Amino acid sequence: MLESYITRQEVDEDKILKLAIDQLVRLFGNSVQNVSGVLYKDWSRD
Repeated sequence: MLESYITRQEVDEDKILKLAIDQLVRLFGNSVQNVSGVLYKDWSRD
């Protein structure tokens, strides 16, 4: 099976936040979609 990967440089901040929230919804349920804020730190830029 051939898998495809994307690099951090190919994805903008909005897409990363959406993917993170989507994953949290899968783990904890739909209530996570209604977050009041997100703290974002891109460690790849340090």
